[in-house]
Amino acid sequence: MKQLTLAKPFTLQGKGLHTGLNITATFNPAAEGTGYKIQRVDLEDRPIIPAVAENVVATSRGTVIGIAPDITVSTIEHAMAALYASGIDNVLISVDGPEMPILDGSAAIYTHAIAQAGLQEQDADKEFFVVRHKIEVSDPETGSKIIVLPDEEFTADVMINFDSPVLHNQYASLEHLSDFADEIAASRTFVFVREIEQLLAANLIKGDLVVTSGLGGYYPAGLVIGTVDEVRTDDGGLARYAVLTPRCDLSDLRDLYIITDFDVIE
Repeated sequence: MKQLTLAKPFTLQGKGLHTGLNITATFNPAAEGTGYKIQRVDLEDRPIIPAVAENVVATSRGTVIGIAPDITVSTIEHAMAALYASGIDNVLISVDGPEMPILDGSAAIYTHAIAQAGLQEQDADKEFFVVRHKIEVSDPETGSKIIVLPDEEFTADVMINFDSPVLHNQYASLEHLSDFADEIAASRTFVFVREIEQLLAANLIKGDLVVTSGLGGYYPAGLVIGTVDEVRTDDGGLARYAVLTPRCDLSDLRDLYIITDFDVIE
């Protein structure tokens, strides 16, 4: 099986979820063996950050990679999931800010753009990480756990459990990576109402201010109020998001917010 890159570049634009900046990200074909790399074209010398585990510097409300304190890029998980599920091995992403655009809060736009650009087969063989025995990692503080088992192909089974009277246990699975675009990509990121003030206090989620209906307060643009029903909590919609980004560090309860790139809430 040969390595793949994009057949042609494509560009996406949107707001950064945490910075509120207007971000432009261009996905470029890359040479064999490049892997996933992100270039901060807004910084001096246009530094390149390899998207590898060793460069992960933070995972609070998103994945942040960096090679120096002032050379980082955040909220990369949706783009990374779309690239991997599409079979891409090599890509250079040029971004003009400190995070990737949130777009509609899912991986769907990234996945669609990759499909539109097409794939180009390269000469080198793909490289695989082969799981030969059970691997288990857990976080006692949050109760999160991931177990990796040997298999013939990539599959994912996810269960989420919040201490909430309205959001009960959910289960979702991805049996074949080829089903990602139809079954997983459109799942949106989410937070709970009580977390909004905490996120603002932590200097996260920025943007133009709008009045949110029903809460009587001012919150950044990019937040769309959603109810439990509207995010399909009855059919595993939130669990599918945990398949998209294999991390779920949300807590608390009550109504749900869906974070998107919209500017106005009516």
